[in-house]
Amino acid sequence: MKHLRQLAVAASGMAIAILLTFAAIVPAVQAERGRGDRISQTIPLPELDRHLQPDIVTEVIPDEELPPPLDDGVLFRMIERRPPLQRHLPEQQVEVHLMEDGRMFVFQPNRGRQPMGQVEPAVLEQFKRLLRNPEFLNYNATSWSNLNQEETGYTVMLSSASVTIELKGQFSLSEALLPDSVVAVMNTFGYMLAYLAA
Repeated sequence: MKHLRQLAVAASGMAIAILLTFAAIVPAVQAERGRGDRISQTIPLPELDRHLQPDIVTEVIPDEELPPPLDDGVLFRMIERRPPLQRHLPEQQVEVHLMEDGRMFVFQPNRGRQPMGQVEPAVLEQFKRLLRNPEFLNYNATSWSNLNQEETGYTVMLSSASVTIELKGQFSLSEALLPDSVVAVMNTFGYMLAYLAA
């Protein structure tokens, strides 16, 4: 279980924003209540503060760089890529799959598929609603990059059946200038991941 805790910590560093309290789900509740896809109060408006953080770039993910579709039964997938510990070693990649029935699995090279546990039904249903949020669907094939960190080689790609988003480089969620619908999905998935890895 130690390596699962390490995965949760690594995911937090990759802007999955793992939060260990239910406060993590507040943006999700706000989005569900129809308050629109406004920018979170804790995240500066891009139109106003872009000049203060010019190194955060939003791009479209090219079709050839999109991951394959989700396998049958998979609700959500996280692919984390990290640079090798040594130059002669291959890139490190870890995948986490959340199944439609709430089971979660982690895939690691040389370790295969390992179960992480079962997500609580109420949280799972909330997460499914967030994935269907029309505002979230608008961000399919969107990539956010921190140019100061992009050369580190860290990337995270998150996919549902309808949406794939990507984060390049290491930056905290508060610096990502992400819309509420995206923050809600990331926070809720991070909560589930951290809960099962604890």
